[in-house]
This record gives sequence, structure tokens and C-alpha cells, in this order.
Amino acid sequence: MPLSKIQNIGNQVVPNLGRRNLIINGSMEVAQRGTSSTSTGYQTVDRFSVSTNALDELAFTQAQVDDVPAGTGLKKSFKFTVTTAESALASDEFVRIYHAVEGKNLQRFEWGTSTGKEVTVSFYVKSSITGTFACSIYVFDANVVMNKPYTISSANTWERKTLTFPAYTAGGSTPADDTTPGIYINFGLMSGSSYNTQINDWTAYGSGANLLGGQTANVGAVNSTTWQLTGVQLEVGSTATDFEQLTFAEELQLCQRYYQQITHHANDVIRGGYGLTAEYWQVQLPVQMRAAPSTSLKSGVVAYSNCSGFGYYTNANNVTNNTVSAFVDPNDNTYFYFYPTSAADLVWQFIAEM
Repeated sequence: MPLSKIQNIGNQVVPNLGRRNLIINGSMEVAQRGTSSTSTGYQTVDRFSVSTNALDELAFTQAQVDDVPAGTGLKKSFKFTVTTAESALASDEFVRIYHAVEGKNLQRFEWGTSTGKEVTVSFYVKSSITGTFACSIYVFDANVVMNKPYTISSANTWERKTLTFPAYTAGGSTPADDTTPGIYINFGLMSGSSYNTQINDWTAYGSGANLLGGQTANVGAVNSTTWQLTGVQLEVGSTATDFEQLTFAEELQLCQRYYQQITHHANDVIRGGYGLTAEYWQVQLPVQMRAAPSTSLKSGVVAYSNCSGFGYYTNANNVTNNTVSAFVDPNDNTYFYFYPTSAADLVWQFIAEM
């Protein structure tokens, strides 16, 4: 059997199981927005978002970095670094990193039925502090959550963690077979008492008391504390197989279903012509997006000659979510053109995150 068709599971050599990992960009290689940010949300590594609640003082950076566990073939990791500590952790404060998985991608779980399958989350983690951290799965349609705490035993050392979650069998075909969020996988970094109640079974989310159940470690307590993540995998079954490596091109296309950009380079003419009325045209996107995207100018400045108001938008004509419309308002009876200024490229972003 060719080497490409086999893999190691423990001490066994078994046939390759094909596309197993339901996490997109678990290798942390794609970072379309940038490699460092001091803000919450999707800012650096694609498909991984920083979420916080009720913080008073905490400041941090999230970044894509080159530090990875040796011998894994991984090249990038996500890194959270505290730059200003939260002096006291209030009951309603938390920081989590989450990854949303689309409902259509989860149908192999058969959750919400009596034949539902257990699943395993595996990942490499490294922190400058030791302690107990939370990992949870939140089922969006059913509004239930289950958490599996794990322990970081050695500071500043990469460790691989494996957590198996039993099937969610109630609710009837949950998650839904559509493009809405199916589940959220949450990684806790700090959690006040309102969110860290330890629950060992699928339980109604309610006010979120068990969102980060079992979390006692507090990454935000001291300046310069770090927490890193890479090699995240979600698969059917109770065994964590070797991390499934995709090519960068494959990973990028998967990420572009949720976020992509159009870049117009400095001083290149975007469009020109002879205008009497408003000018509209369609632009093909490289990947069909999950839903009609919101659009905004991420960076750059447009220079105009005899026109104004260039922008992208979506409307009823973009029904397949793989095109966007563009618009510019020419002056009457004159030639027009527009282009990015010489200062920087013009980057327009299209967002269909969950």
C-alpha cells in the first residue's frame, strides 16, 4: 500500500481515513487580515476569533507566529499575549478563543438522533502558566453545551491534548443541515465564576454558567503571560488521529468561504470609461461564500477623475454568493477613471463569518 494511503493511530498502521478534520485552518497557516492585532474578533488567524466579556483593564495582542511543536510538520501557531493584566477577575469576565463549524459540515455526526457519534477534539497548546483550562462544544440550534477541562502541566512547553465528547442525541437532527452555525468550539483563557461551573453532560446553555466549565487558570492575571494553539482537529470517533495536513491553497479556499479580499494595487486603474449615468458591474469571487457577505473598505484611499463613490455591495443579483456588485458614479458626458492612491494598495473585504 502506498505511504499516502496509510497513517499511524497509536501503534497501529491503518488505511488513511480521508478528509477527517472538520476544523478549517487548524494549522493556523492562513491569516488574510494580518498577523498581529490588539483587538477582539477575527483579526489574525482565519476562523479563530477572540471573544471577551466585561473586562476592565485587560489589553493583549493576538498574533500568528512561527513557534510550533517540533516534529509535527506544523509551521504556524496562534498566540495570545497579555500586555496589561486584569488586576481582579470579576464573576462576569472571560476570555475565550472560538471556532465556529457550519451545520452542513457536521451531518456525519448524526447528532440529534439515536445513532449520533462521539467526536474527538485534539490540539497542541503551550502557555507560560500551568493549570486547568476549559474546552467546550456549544451546539447552536439546541442551545446546549458540554465542557472538558484539560491541564497544562509544564510552562512554555508544547503539549498535545485529546478530548472526547459523547454524541448529543436529543433535539432531532441537530445541528441543522444548512449554512448557519452548527457548533462553536471554545478554548478558555480566563473565566469568572459566572461561566466556569463544571458540567460533565450536555446541559442547557442558559446564562452561560458552563461555557468555560472547569477553568481555573487565569491567563490575564499577569503581564506578558502567553497562550498558544495549533494543530486543532475535530473528528468522528474516540481516537485522535495524526493531524490532517492540507496544502496552503486548499486551506485558503476553505477560509475564503467566510472571509476574502479584493486588492487593487497602488496607482493601477480600477476601471474607466465614458459615463452618462451610474456605472454598475459584477465581480466574480474566487470562492462561493457561506452567505451574502457584508463589504467594507479595509485599507487604502481611492483617487477619482470625473467620478465618485466607488464601492462593492451585494443585492438580489448575487444569489449564489460568489459574485458581488460594484458601483461608481461618473460625471455626465465625460471620460472617467479611478485608482488607489500611491500611498497604499486598496483592500476591500467581504465577510460571511458566523
